[in-house]
Amino acid sequence: MLAGIPTQEPASPNNPVSGGGDGTAVGAIFKVLSIQGAPGAPTANGEEDAETRNTTGSTRDLITQACLTLSTISQGLAMQGRRGASCMLTSSQPKQHARLAALAQQSLDSVPPLAPSRSAAAMLALSSILALEHGLEPTGGGSSWAAETALSLLPSLMSLRGFLKIVPANSQKGASHPTVDHTGYGTNAGMLTSWHGGRDGCVGLLEARLRWGGLSCIEQGCSAGFPLLLITLLAGGLKGAEDGTEPGGLGDDVIGLSPVGVTWAVSAIFHTLSGGGYRDVLFRREPMSTLLSLMNRVHLSHLHFWEGSGGGRDGLRAVVDRIVSVLEFPFMQAQTSPGSPSASPAVSAALVPGRSSPSGKVTNGELAKAMTANMHHYWQILQEVFSCCLLPEP
Repeated sequence: MLAGIPTQEPASPNNPVSGGGDGTAVGAIFKVLSIQGAPGAPTANGEEDAETRNTTGSTRDLITQACLTLSTISQGLAMQGRRGASCMLTSSQPKQHARLAALAQQSLDSVPPLAPSRSAAAMLALSSILALEHGLEPTGGGSSWAAETALSLLPSLMSLRGFLKIVPANSQKGASHPTVDHTGYGTNAGMLTSWHGGRDGCVGLLEARLRWGGLSCIEQGCSAGFPLLLITLLAGGLKGAEDGTEPGGLGDDVIGLSPVGVTWAVSAIFHTLSGGGYRDVLFRREPMSTLLSLMNRVHLSHLHFWEGSGGGRDGLRAVVDRIVSVLEFPFMQAQTSPGSPSASPAVSAALVPGRSSPSGKVTNGELAKAMTANMHHYWQILQEVFSCCLLPEP
């Protein structure tokens, strides 16, 4: 109703609808963003009196709440089975671009390491809307309209890395190892609201950029250290690693990721594998332990009862599917090595969480050879980690 989509309109991935037009709540929210977030709107630069500060603070809070509302509506549509960013952006390409640009502008409103709630909320809104495109990528390759429109607007990989910054060990009192920086997210450490993690949006935008950016973008992400950085977030901060190169296992830190943020993080990890991320993730014990720990009974039980996005049966299915996609990557790639039978279309589709990526299946011979050569080592790590994890019985 908030997006103006008729309730009788069936929710189907094969039937994207247009929503968020004029006269709807979503349309009104985007109008507020276009006015309050415009370059001429009040800002907090330079000298200002108390009245100006109050006006600026009120504007900032209004934009934050507007973005959080858009995030909630987008995630609610996804939970109902709706697909297609047009549900929030209408089918008008000028409006689509203008609305995505407005959110992207707010996402880049500040610089790391402190991401105020406004930027975090804007990134979350942008991620949640783009996530509606998952599963709608053209089956014959190429990019969806969302990829073509959004890629040029998304923050750069380096900007995203700054928002996911790891604080050096000597920057916190009594810290003996690097930890995840939680500053700027309020007293509820790491959480933007009770339902949204402070880093959900940033991880979601990273996942979108890796999904649609092609192999070159993936390789840049691996060079920037995103595979281990994401593992670090999922592990709750580096623990027990003296040299700071590898997560030491699950910790107790609140990491700023809600269940949907965790799902996006695992999906982003999957996308890095074909660009060299497999070296940091698949052939090291601690990263593998972190991934499998997400499938332990306690975590899945909490996830099952989570009423927000990323929870319930659909949330369980999503995160497990993405973890399995990571774990089966070496086996799928090994099938493309010389002398091995080619992977079937069903196997090719299974390589990508949800549906096949626009960049297509990775068929690089060197990658297949690396998987085959290290299969024994990978299998040994998998058995060791599996025996230590409290996984649910089949």
